[in-house]
Amino acid sequence: MTGISAAERYRPPARSFVRLVALQGKLTWRDPLLPLLGLGLPVFLLAVSGIVPAFAGPAFGDTRFTLFGYYLPVWICLSISTISLFCLPTPFVADRESRWLRRVSTTPAPPSWLLGAQLAVNAVLALLAVGVLTLGSIAFFGVRPPAQPAGFALVAVLLITAMFAVGLFVTAVARTAGVVLGLGQALFQPLLFLGGVWVPREILPDALRAAGDYTPIGAASTAMRDAMLGTLPAPTSLLVLAGWTVVFGGAAVRFFRWE
Repeated sequence: MTGISAAERYRPPARSFVRLVALQGKLTWRDPLLPLLGLGLPVFLLAVSGIVPAFAGPAFGDTRFTLFGYYLPVWICLSISTISLFCLPTPFVADRESRWLRRVSTTPAPPSWLLGAQLAVNAVLALLAVGVLTLGSIAFFGVRPPAQPAGFALVAVLLITAMFAVGLFVTAVARTAGVVLGLGQALFQPLLFLGGVWVPREILPDALRAAGDYTPIGAASTAMRDAMLGTLPAPTSLLVLAGWTVVFGGAAVRFFRWE
C-alpha cells in the first residue's frame, strides 16, 4: 500500500463521525433539561417581554430602539452563554468522570471524535437559538430585521466561537460534573452582569460599563445593535470576541485532560 500513510489507512470514515454526531444528538434530547434551558429561557423572556407594554417604548431614551429590540441581543447572549458553559461541558466531563472515555479509547472512534460530535450538536443548538430568537422577534413582536444582516450573523458566529472556547476551557479543567456547574456559574454570573443581562449597562458605574465592553457578551450585544441599525460592527468588538476565542481556546488545549 505504497503512497498511503498509516494515519490515512487507519482514519475512521467520515460517515462514522456523522453517525456519532447523530447519536450524540439523540442522547442530548433524551435528557433535554440543559438544552431546553439554553433555548427555552430566552424564548420565555422574549414572549413575556413581548406582551409587556413598556417594552414597546424607547430604550433608555434612545428612539432608534424599542426596549424590546434593544434587549434582543442580550437574550441571544444569554442563550449562547447557557449552552456554552453548561450544555457543552457537562456530558463530556460526566463521561470522563465515569471513565467512559477510557473505554471509548479502545474502540476505532477516539475520544476526540466524541468531543467533536458534542461540539457539533451544541453548535447546531446555538445557531438554532439565534435563529429562533431573531426571527421570532421579527415575526411576532415587530422588531425590524437587522439592516446589516451579514454583520449581525458575523457577530453571532464570533460570539458562539468565543463562548464555546470558554466552555471548552471549563471542560478541560473540571474534574467532575459538579465542578462544571460551580465553575460555569463562577464565569456565567459575572459575564452576564457586566454584559448587561441582569442589569442594564446604562445604569452601571463607568468603570463597570467599560469593563463590560471587554467581555464577549458586552462586545457582542453592542456589535449586534450596530448591525441592527445598519452600521458595520466596530473592529474593537470583533477583536474582543476573537481575543476570547484565542485565549480560552489556547488554555483549553493546554490543560485538556482526556482521562
